[in-house]
Formats: sequence, structure tokens, C-alpha cells
Amino acid sequence: FPIAASLPDFLAERFLQTFGRDAARAAEAMNERAPLVARANLLKGDRDALAQRLKAETVDVKPTPLSPMGLVLETRINAFSLESFRDGLLELQDEGSQLLGMLVDAPPTRVVDACAGAGGKTLQLAAQMKNRGDLHALDIDERRMEDLKKRARRAGVHNVRAQLIPHEGPEAEGALAPLKGKADRVLVDAPCSGTGTLRRKPDARYRLTPEDLEMHVGRQKALLARFATLVKPGGRLIYGTCSVLREENEDVVEDFLAKHPDFTVKPVGELLGAELAEKVGPGPFLRLAPHTHGTDGFFGAVLVRAK
Repeated sequence: FPIAASLPDFLAERFLQTFGRDAARAAEAMNERAPLVARANLLKGDRDALAQRLKAETVDVKPTPLSPMGLVLETRINAFSLESFRDGLLELQDEGSQLLGMLVDAPPTRVVDACAGAGGKTLQLAAQMKNRGDLHALDIDERRMEDLKKRARRAGVHNVRAQLIPHEGPEAEGALAPLKGKADRVLVDAPCSGTGTLRRKPDARYRLTPEDLEMHVGRQKALLARFATLVKPGGRLIYGTCSVLREENEDVVEDFLAKHPDFTVKPVGELLGAELAEKVGPGPFLRLAPHTHGTDGFFGAVLVRAK
């Protein structure tokens, strides 16, 4: 199986544990070419308007089957060269990532994107908030924060407060202190093994080691506990990864809930609506994979803090 699946032994074992009889199909889908997917910037127009604009730029598109704001670009093109991209009408973002962003359901109040990176989901949340309220985008990487600011300007987003935070220690806690217990939503899109995105980065599977995986899990647990303190009573903590491995997903959530009895799981179907929930599949969590949904592999959990 590891040879047929093009996976190192320890990852092949994890695929068998995670997908069971579907493991071969799951691995095969990770070896196929990923589609190029755009998300319409709803601050500047809906999906239909973007489709018309792209058509005028001679780009063939089709709507994504799950995300109501996504388009698959069927014409192979450098999307960054498109006028519609330069005008901030779209962002390149996998459909699975868009669904994870939808789970945040961000109100126009105070929202935190705790591992914002270059800001793909931050911009999606800004559109959910209709550019109102305070959206705090936090990250430890200065270069990515600069990228986020550029992208926000292009997208016409002006409710984002980008903040560089220290990696750990007392200074990190000090940086978060003003937000303690104040946020209606906190998204922790945690750094992970990236096993859900292997079709985009085929060589990543050979660089990942069991020790790396262990390190990711330790960091995920620490980040979730750290940023949970920002959630106000009655607020929500959204945990996500682009991993398909149970130990980075359900196991991390179970560990967190065991230590934080004031949080409970809100089934994702309640947020996505009946029609989309049926397409995504059963269970309280969002669990996507290329062989089942045609998206990258993603996990999402919504945890509500008691009032």
C-alpha cells in the first residue's frame, strides 16, 4: 500500500487508520492535480458578477459545488495577471478553506483570526462582517503580516487590525491581554502537517517525519488553549487544520474539551444549513478530503463557551 499510494510508511499507516477501506482512494486523489479555485470578494460583488467579469477576460469558470462564493477557473492562467484579481474582486482560496471560513459566521463585532498568516481567511471574515466591527489578525511572521496588509488594501478591507505577536512567553501573553474574554469569535487555523494539501505540494509527504507530526500536535494543543482565553462567555472558538489525520483533528479537540469543560461542540451542520450539511456529510465536525468532496483535506470544529 505505501508504494502504490506514494506515501512513506508511517503516513500510509495513518491513512489506513483514518480512511479504512477508502485509504487507497484517498491516497490516489492526493496524487491528482488540484483545481484552481477563486473566492469572490463579497465586498465588491457576488459570484455571478465575478463569473461575468472573468468571462470577459476569456477565463472559463464553473461554480464550486459546495461553497456559495467559489468559482473553479477552468482556463489554466496566471490568475495574478488578471485585471479582476488586481481590482480585488477575487482571492485564490481552495473550496475547503472557504467552508472552514464559513464556520466562523463572523458578526460585525469583535473577531480574532489567531493564526492569520497571509490573510486568506481574514479577508473572507472581513466580508462576512461587511467591513464593520474589529477584526484582529494575529501572527508571528512579519513577512506574512505585510502580505496581509497588501491583500487587504487590494480587497478594499478596512476593519482589519493586523498585529504581530511574539511566539511564546510572557510577552506573548501581554500582547493578548487586551483581548482576553472579549471576542465573539476566535478562529485558530492551526499550523499542521499539511496532509490535506498533498496534491498541491507532492514532495511534502517525504519531508514530514513522525517527530514533526508530534511537534505539530503539541503546538496545536497549546495554541487552542492559549487563544481560547480570548473567547467571551457565549462566544465561539473555531479550530481548523488542513490535515486529514485524526491526531491533529478530533484528538486535539477531545483533549481540549477534557481540559476545558466550559466549552461544548456545536455541530457544523447547524451553521452550514441543511442542504450544504447533507453534501458535506454527517458528524459534528467538518471533515473534507479530495476523494469525497473534491476539495483539499480540511477539518473544522466549532466550540461554544458557556455563558
